[in-house]
Amino acid sequence: RMMRNFQGTSASGQTMRRKLSPVLLDSKSIRRMSRRQCWKGLQLMDREGKGLRVVTSRPFACGEVICDFHGRLISRDEGLEIQQSNQTQAGHLFFFTSKNGQDMCLDAHEERCECHPNKTTFGRQMKHSVTRANLSPRLHFVEDEPLILFMATRDIQTGEELRYDYGDNRRSYEWIKTF
Repeated sequence: RMMRNFQGTSASGQTMRRKLSPVLLDSKSIRRMSRRQCWKGLQLMDREGKGLRVVTSRPFACGEVICDFHGRLISRDEGLEIQQSNQTQAGHLFFFTSKNGQDMCLDAHEERCECHPNKTTFGRQMKHSVTRANLSPRLHFVEDEPLILFMATRDIQTGEELRYDYGDNRRSYEWIKTF
């Protein structure tokens, strides 16, 4: 089980807190689904002029793990370099602090990741919304490897588009910490 509280700090220093229900999946299941990218109940749909979006094909309960943000683990400095060179779209970099206090980044700015060259990962396709966000990112460790998991912040019905708040002023990063 993961912790019930989410707390992170946006780039502007604003503290974000949310209460989430316990996760229904164990670490072994989460790791297996992340490695295989076989998240159930999700489908990609093309929205004219907006690109791919992630839509549910089954209901999800508040606090349930939806999918992960899958990307290449790099240093914070490498992530900032990518961000500053404008090589990435909003939402494709996740900055966080590891268990040992090291600032890291998950980089998903490439359309396909090295470990899943034939798949478009769901987490990469999540769209931004401040007012209609139904997911919250959560840092989780499996065998000391970091995973960013998207958790339902409310009950989600079949056919809903999945969205989360990218952070301060639609920037492409958020600081996430576990406490």
